[in-house]
Amino acid sequence: MSLKDKLKTELEKIRNMNARQRWSYLKTYYLPGFLIGLVVFVMLLHFCFDMKQNHREVLASGCIVNASITPEGVVFLTDDYVDVCGRSLRDAVSYLSADNTLNFMEENPLDQDSYEMALTAQISAGEYSYMILDETALSHFEKDDFYADLEKTLTQSQRERLKERMVFQKMQDGEYPVAINLADTRIAEFFASDAKKLYLVFVDVHQDVSKNQQLIEYLLP
Repeated sequence: MSLKDKLKTELEKIRNMNARQRWSYLKTYYLPGFLIGLVVFVMLLHFCFDMKQNHREVLASGCIVNASITPEGVVFLTDDYVDVCGRSLRDAVSYLSADNTLNFMEENPLDQDSYEMALTAQISAGEYSYMILDETALSHFEKDDFYADLEKTLTQSQRERLKERMVFQKMQDGEYPVAINLADTRIAEFFASDAKKLYLVFVDVHQDVSKNQQLIEYLLP
């Protein structure tokens, strides 16, 4: 019997049933297959959405440590930045991790140590292209040697324009500028008024210099 004939016969069988029989028949023979198909369909939609998300270009990925940023500041560093770059949220994204607070005392609780280790692992793996830190965090992470040399990251004109803001530190391979003081800048206005001095650093792991230079033009025009 052809598929057409089978379908015709099945429809005729269902048509001759009353409402109760029809529901019982459909529930027994068709509902399980329908539910399985629905689950598969939802999984495919989720997979396609993830694929689309993963294909979006990452314009920047930032991490804020020991500083409180306003909701407007989060938008400024994420959606607004994507828009200024002339991109849409469908094909580009700017990530921001904004709730990292660490207590760098000598005798930290175990959970605090674990949290710091996890954050350090993320930074060292290159999950963040830039970081905004308070003075304590800037000094603390110096030993991990993942700050990028701004002499190599910024353009010559950017280095000239920002030379008074550059902060030098002794790293394993010498002393060089690793941070930019954000005092009295537009981005600093989005942080809590009682926040300490803030500094911008770039992470020297899988660094995309051109994107970092683009971010500088946005944050410090």
